[in-house]
Amino acid sequence: MKKTIRTIIFIICLVVLIFSSYKMIDYYMEEHESTSLIDDTKFEYTSPTDAGLININFPALCAQYPDVAAWLYQPGTNINYPVVQSADNDHYLRRLLDGSHNMNGTLFVDYRCARDFSDSLTVIYGHNMKNGEMFATFPNYATQEYFDAHPYMMLYTPDGDYKISLFAGYLTDDTDMVYALFNDGGPNSEEIFQYAQGMSIFKSDITEYSGENLVILSTCSYEKSNSRFVLVGILEPQ
Repeated sequence: MKKTIRTIIFIICLVVLIFSSYKMIDYYMEEHESTSLIDDTKFEYTSPTDAGLININFPALCAQYPDVAAWLYQPGTNINYPVVQSADNDHYLRRLLDGSHNMNGTLFVDYRCARDFSDSLTVIYGHNMKNGEMFATFPNYATQEYFDAHPYMMLYTPDGDYKISLFAGYLTDDTDMVYALFNDGGPNSEEIFQYAQGMSIFKSDITEYSGENLVILSTCSYEKSNSRFVLVGILEPQ
């Protein structure tokens, strides 16, 4: 009887070990696939400029990947990614640029926003990957020093280039005001500016709002269940 119990326990432990190993291998394979595709896309469709920024070959990029709406780049950080948009917010949450299933996902614009960033408020979502990819640097904005070193991002689109001048960053959850934008009676850009500025951990030189279009960048955070880290910036045509 004892031998039978030991055998059953051994089999259970073996099954758990095999399953855990499979999941771990699958995780690292997906991570590798995501990184490889992004690196290949950067090599194929981007080139550096003398000013330390990048150029994007949008005609070729969009011909290969029609859902591409923009490219987000931040000097001195790992943020250097295509941004897509689809008919819903689920498609690219767990899919790569080529449509293959992958837990890393792809940066994407909320499907309810104008593709050309002409709305007064545009939301871009991305994962906070534990390997440092996607929006993993966002929690660093909990310090003034990090903001001072990285106060802007560049947003390249097929129709023109923009600078996103950040003015707010804060830790919140999935019930935050910015996630009610598309509800009936949801906040407008002036209300978002005032609210985000009041919530911000860091201080910027942007203290007044003059009707510019705003970009909200959202990622998950790990402080507690349903935590989010949000950055908000002014979209400035270049």
